[in-house]
Amino acid sequence: MKEHPIIFSTPMVQAILEGRKTMTRRIIKPQPSIDDFYAQVGSSNGVPAINDYDSKRVIKCPFGQPGNLLYVRETYCLIPPNYICYKASNINVTVKTWKPSIHMPKSYARIWLKVVNVRVERLQDISSDDARKGGIKEEDSVMGDFRPGFLKIWDKIYGPESWNENPWVWVVEFEMVEKCALCEKYTVLKSENLCASCFDALP
Repeated sequence: MKEHPIIFSTPMVQAILEGRKTMTRRIIKPQPSIDDFYAQVGSSNGVPAINDYDSKRVIKCPFGQPGNLLYVRETYCLIPPNYICYKASNINVTVKTWKPSIHMPKSYARIWLKVVNVRVERLQDISSDDARKGGIKEEDSVMGDFRPGFLKIWDKIYGPESWNENPWVWVVEFEMVEKCALCEKYTVLKSENLCASCFDALP
């Protein structure tokens, strides 16, 4: 099973841990070169990909395919002798220096996600329900519409110009998984730190 890194901001890590975030949108790089690009996710050696027919490029999804694992890179710091402090869970803790998420090694990852689905769409096509799955809180919705809250976060990360440009984005759906204590597979655990297969096999 292939593993890929993915970076999340501290508020989004908190949303994942709270079970509010099960979807992320990431700008496709490079962007397709024609305006009327018809986005259909195909496959390139098993990896979700799209064809930019104008330039004859195949653009692969950097987050793999359904079934692959994502390990979350988040803001952290090291406290001697060997304690890893994650900002999302220690937001009020004062430390000398928080290390940027991009520098977090895989061995420090505490959050693992399993890719459930990958699709492609224009940024502005996001639905209110998808915005909610993106981690938007109820109090950030407007009359039951979660899209204004999503727009606010998107602008903070990418700038308002990005929303107006309406780029093509990867839409990655995921579920949080943990390592089974017996078979050591990453999956949704059933009980006692065991996956369903190992738990059902107990005498």
